[in-house]
Amino acid sequence: MITMAGGEIDAELDQKTGTVVGRGINRSTRYLLIGDFAEQLDTTAGLADLVMRQRARGRPVAQLSNTVADIEAVTAEQVRDFARQRWAAPSLIGVIVGDLKAAGDSLGSIQGRSERSSLKALGID
Repeated sequence: MITMAGGEIDAELDQKTGTVVGRGINRSTRYLLIGDFAEQLDTTAGLADLVMRQRARGRPVAQLSNTVADIEAVTAEQVRDFARQRWAAPSLIGVIVGDLKAAGDSLGSIQGRSERSSLKALGID
């Protein structure tokens, strides 16, 4: 389990994927990914970039025709597995910007595991 300030990543993932539709990820995320891919097809530069990245990965260019179906087939469990494998607690870094006095005790759980800097120390007036 990966602990975050004030909660668990798994709980956050469960909450975020509570709107799972069909077989996988939520509708808005799915549309965003498909739209981003389709937008790259609008220009020759975008298309060339897709083809070059596909070739650089050693994958057949024809496989690009399956991209939308592949995105639609992603399941919430696959997203959770990916997050668990790639986002281990030691590699996660969070940046909180704000008035620590106003935050009160809400940041208490990160005491001792955080670094604090004033605006002045960061060269921000």
